Amino acid sequence: AKAVANSFRDYILNLGNTFESDFVRYQPDLGFLDFLRQGKRDEFNAAFKRAFERYMNEKISDWEVTAEQKISQAFLELARSAANYGAIYGKIADTMTEKLIGKKVYANTTMDSAETSPTWASWAMGFLSLASGNVAGVFLAGAGFDWKNILVNWFAVLGISGFLLIFTGTFLGPLGLALMGLGVGAFQADQARKELIQATKKELVNYLPQLAEEQWQPIHDAVNECFDDYERQVIKRLNDDIKSRKDELDNLVEQKESNQVNRETELKRLRSLDAEVLSKVNGIESVYGYLLAAPM
Repeated sequence: AKAVANSFRDYILNLGNTFESDFVRYQPDLGFLDFLRQGKRDEFNAAFKRAFERYMNEKISDWEVTAEQKISQAFLELARSAANYGAIYGKIADTMTEKLIGKKVYANTTMDSAETSPTWASWAMGFLSLASGNVAGVFLAGAGFDWKNILVNWFAVLGISGFLLIFTGTFLGPLGLALMGLGVGAFQADQARKELIQATKKELVNYLPQLAEEQWQPIHDAVNECFDDYERQVIKRLNDDIKSRKDELDNLVEQKESNQVNRETELKRLRSLDAEVLSKVNGIESVYGYLLAAPM
């Protein structure tokens, strides 16, 4: 979680380094000198704001891809650990069963399928099968988190309306007056475009540290919650598996004890029967001996 949050902070703080070249393809179709004309200024401002929002959204989306790759890799490592621990867990459980019921349990030693793995490990290992999918997205969505939320009301939260004033009254300061003196030729329009982009970059760079700082904790908490949720689900399934095995083992022990009682009862009955038969045999032999000894 910390690594992902740090990557966001670093990514945001570095946006200013490439803003001038990156923003070119987002710039409004309206002429860059339209903002100097009172009748076109509002239209230009709206177009420029949309362009800027599109730029920020796409930049965040680019970062999102790398962030989710990091999270997915972490989940895959957890899945592999689950496979290893699942194998050890299964062997220990089988050994305990053997010790308690006196019978060796012959289990498939392969842990590559859900059928031969503990249920909790099978669930955790399920992420291996999602390696080609958006594993991080699954848990992020489960946690109710969307990367785009970091831009919700971003303009309002950061007071960006003040930032946009550079395209209205505030912009008609020294820089605006200088641009008006350039005229409306192609060279002047290109120069105006450069000046406007540079002014935008300057204001943007002033806001980037605040964005990076304010969004670090929400991103950290959201990613952390994903792994906490994963942990809770694994632990729940592990506890359920332990309870299930305990119930099954208790039943086997009960059967063993019941069979032991029945065996002892049957052994006593057979011994009693043996003694009774022996007594009768002795009686018969005595009578037979008496008859042989009697005079004819």
